[in-house]
Amino acid sequence: PEVEGLDVAAFYATAHRAGGDYYDVFPLSNRRSGILIADVSGHGAAAAVVMARMHAVLHAQPSVLESPSRTLAFANEQLLQRCRHRDNMVTFVTAFYAVYDAAARTVTYSSAGHNPPRLHDVDGRICSIAGARQFPLGIECDVAFDQEQFPLRQGDEILLYTDGIVEAGNPAGEMFGVDRLDEALLRPHDSARDVVDGIVRAVDAFADGTPFADDRTILALRAR
Repeated sequence: PEVEGLDVAAFYATAHRAGGDYYDVFPLSNRRSGILIADVSGHGAAAAVVMARMHAVLHAQPSVLESPSRTLAFANEQLLQRCRHRDNMVTFVTAFYAVYDAAARTVTYSSAGHNPPRLHDVDGRICSIAGARQFPLGIECDVAFDQEQFPLRQGDEILLYTDGIVEAGNPAGEMFGVDRLDEALLRPHDSARDVVDGIVRAVDAFADGTPFADDRTILALRAR
């Protein structure tokens, strides 16, 4: 994806032939871009169908994408209406949606139960982007989603990922985890692509041939 003011790289791999992970970038007004990562519960074709519906409803209503809280509220209502099972339940979706303003150099975001992205700042510190957090999509009607904002300095990096990364297992039954993810993020690199490739290599080495049980998605953003 191309985003003004950001170096962007992505990785996407399904555990089966079809997957329920999803990332997207939306061009918005006034030099802003919407950035989404999401993960449907479950795997395979059923999860892929739910994610395809989410993709369709978001692209059909571009006006809601200007606001992270409105975007997640809209997606929640649409999923509840369109994806109910015969037992009146819906497969839930975790999602994180951010709007990057290239002019103001700010990130405004909202989360629906998704793994908190990692912020690796230019001073070498790592923290979670863990505010504005609410239920996953598709669980309750009329959920009010909050949103928060923070500045992004030149050289700051944001790492968005799905739980297939941190829950990847090794032959001993251990999970890769957030600490190992941070270790990979802290290694020297020159670009968002280097960040993504380094994390993929670290996960593959840790798994040591253990099959991946879940879809894996990474989206790295680096302020130019």
